[in-house]
Amino acid sequence: METMTLPNQEAPKKKMVNPGHNQLKIEKILLIVAFLAIPLTLLILFTYVPLVDMIKYSLYHYKGFTDTNPVLVVGNGADELFVDNYYTIFHSADYWKPLEVSGVYLLASIIQIAIALYFATVFYFRPVGASFFKAVIFISSLLNGVAISLMWLLVFKNDSQAQGVMNTLIEACGGEAVSWFNGFWSANIVLAFISVWRYLGNNMVMFAGTMESVSRDEIEASEIDGAGKWQQFAHILLPEIKNIVFLNLILAVNGAVQAFEIPYIMTPNNSYTQTFIMKTMHIAFVDGDIGLASTLGIVMLIIVCFIAVIQKTFEKKTEGN
Repeated sequence: METMTLPNQEAPKKKMVNPGHNQLKIEKILLIVAFLAIPLTLLILFTYVPLVDMIKYSLYHYKGFTDTNPVLVVGNGADELFVDNYYTIFHSADYWKPLEVSGVYLLASIIQIAIALYFATVFYFRPVGASFFKAVIFISSLLNGVAISLMWLLVFKNDSQAQGVMNTLIEACGGEAVSWFNGFWSANIVLAFISVWRYLGNNMVMFAGTMESVSRDEIEASEIDGAGKWQQFAHILLPEIKNIVFLNLILAVNGAVQAFEIPYIMTPNNSYTQTFIMKTMHIAFVDGDIGLASTLGIVMLIIVCFIAVIQKTFEKKTEGN
C-alpha cells in the first residue's frame, strides 16, 4: 500500500549520515585509548599483577625467594589442611599486637582533629596574624617524612655516644636522661606526637576551608542575641562541618592502620613500635617467610577495604542529604 503525500505536506527526509562525524568519533576513541594505554599498563603491572602474586603466595608455605619448591597449603592432606598461613595468623595473638600500636595512633589522631578544629575556629574569626600562624601550622605537612623523622630523632635521641636535644635540656636542668624508645607507651606517644605535629596542618586547612562556607550573617545575628564564641562553634559552625569531621575520623582510622614511615625510620628494630606494615616486612625479609607475610598483607588489605567501604557509604549518605 503506497503512502499518500498531501500537496502541502513534505515527504519525510532521510537522516543523512556524515562520514566525517564517524571518523571524528573513531579518532576520539583512538586518542583516549592512546592516552590510557601507558598508565593502565603500569597500573596492571605494578598493582594488580603483584596483588595476584601476593594472593597466590599466601596459599603456599613459601620460604624465601630462593625456594624453588613451595608447598601448597591445601595440598598437604587432611592432617595439615587447616595448618595454613591464615589459620596461623588468626590463632596467634603475636600477629595482632601491631593493632595496639595502631590504637595509640588512632587516639592521637582524635586529639589532632580536636586541636585542628580549635585552630580552624580561631582563624575563622580572623584574629590579627591569622594568615601567618595558619602558614606556620601548615608548613609541617609540606616536609618530607624522612626529613621529619631524622629531625625529631635528633631531638629524642638517647644512646651512649650522643644525647638528643630533649635529654640535653633535661640534664642541664639537673634531671636524668630519658630512654624515650625503651617502653611501649613512651615510644609510641613520642611517635604519635610527631605524627600529630606533621598532619595537624592538613586537618586545620580542611576544617578552615569548610568553615568559610558558613554565612557570617548567622554569626553576626548570634552575637546580637548574646551568643559567645563557644556557642557559635557548637550551634552554628560544628553542625555545618560535621560531615567533614566524620570523614576525617574515618581517614584517621585508615592512617592509624597504615602507619609506617616515621616509626620505621626512627625505631627500625623496636618491637614496641612495630606497626602492621613493619611486622609484614620483618616476616618477609628477616624471617624469610614470604607466604606468611603475604597473608598478613592480604589481611591488612581487607581491613583497609572495609574502612574504605564505610567511607564511601558515608559519602553517599551525605550527598543524599
